Amino acid sequence: MHRSSLRRRLGIFCVVLVTACVALSITGAKAQASLTSSTAKKPCTGYGFTCDPAYGRVAYQSYWSMYAGHNCTNYVAWRLIQEGVKGDHSTLGNAADWSVNAKSNGAIVDQTPTVGAVAQWESGASGLSWAGHVAIVEKVTAKSITITEDNYSSGPLRTRVITKGSYEWPSNFLHFSTSDKSSAKARIRASSAAVPFTIDLVSNANSREFKRLVKKSHQAA
Repeated sequence: MHRSSLRRRLGIFCVVLVTACVALSITGAKAQASLTSSTAKKPCTGYGFTCDPAYGRVAYQSYWSMYAGHNCTNYVAWRLIQEGVKGDHSTLGNAADWSVNAKSNGAIVDQTPTVGAVAQWESGASGLSWAGHVAIVEKVTAKSITITEDNYSSGPLRTRVITKGSYEWPSNFLHFSTSDKSSAKARIRASSAAVPFTIDLVSNANSREFKRLVKKSHQAA
């Protein structure tokens, strides 16, 4: 067999793995997929509810006793309900209080951003008012997060990117369990265990590094 032919055949087995846990851990993949029903959005700034027309159609209804209309807490409450978060979470209060009150509502509060989590700013953080702020995390990369947020009392409702370590970075991330019974801990674990890398499965399947990554992914799962 010619070398070129062999390379072509072997080439189909060369796989680019975005993350170790997605490719090697079925448990991790299922956990991460649980909160990705809303497609990651591109940066957007517009008048009214241009950046999220679906919310615009129902924005003047209160969710979890939040002020209706353009309001960060009402928007995030609506989004969480769409993602399958059940129960009455009307005790969350102002955005600045969510990090404390969310724990009483069964949420996990930490510094790990995941898709579908709530980005939360404490009172006065990043130059915000005493009321704080909340938003929904749409996308997570090694260097940034993409969030969608609304603002009291006239907007804008927008989607923007925040660079990790910047002045605008959230104070906390809140993880609520959803109705599909997926574990918030599992989603966080799947996200934090993700290690971007590229590997040729044919030429590296027996390498120490590959075996180490396989072992690590199973331990995380």
